[in-house]
Amino acid sequence: MYRLMLNSESYSDQTVNSALPLDFNETHSLIERINTLAWCSIDEADGNIRNEAGRVNVNLVKLIHKNSIPNLGRLLLKYGCVPLVVQIVTSYIVSIPPPDQMTSNDFLDEKYVDLNPNRTFQTFPVVQNEGIVALVLLCSLCDEAIQVIARYHVPLVAFLKSILMRTEAEGSSRKKESSTIDSITILNASHLLLILCQGSGNY
Repeated sequence: MYRLMLNSESYSDQTVNSALPLDFNETHSLIERINTLAWCSIDEADGNIRNEAGRVNVNLVKLIHKNSIPNLGRLLLKYGCVPLVVQIVTSYIVSIPPPDQMTSNDFLDEKYVDLNPNRTFQTFPVVQNEGIVALVLLCSLCDEAIQVIARYHVPLVAFLKSILMRTEAEGSSRKKESSTIDSITILNASHLLLILCQGSGNY
């Protein structure tokens, strides 16, 4: 985790501060390289790259949450974690200007966000659920994440509602042994939906 984010073997506030603000004209860490590659992979055939980059960010969120280091959560926001995770949750291709034309704060600026529901790529239910969990965990790490995630409320709310409606419609035909998995999916989707309602102020 520390090597990916800080090029360091251990954590300290000094190493985090030295990584901010992020300058995309100069590579600071492995996670920046991974995310930059994901942003440059704009073709519909590049779904595997987007999926794997999203999963790397998801696993980092889980590790950061497990170790309770909010500053690393904020740093991950600066590295553009949220849009990449939103991609693997919704399957919509999110595009922004090339990293060499951006500064660190541009990832947090709504005017740079482009969500195109007509451009999608293949995602998988397990990966989508992991992404939902990561977004919830990120919000519990740092309040700033709520507003960043809320900027994507249109595709996220539509996707989460489809999960809840599909789960309800199929509930009567499910086998008993699958009910635990379904309950976890419902809980995660409901939790993120509440966060989006809080952050967007539109519901």
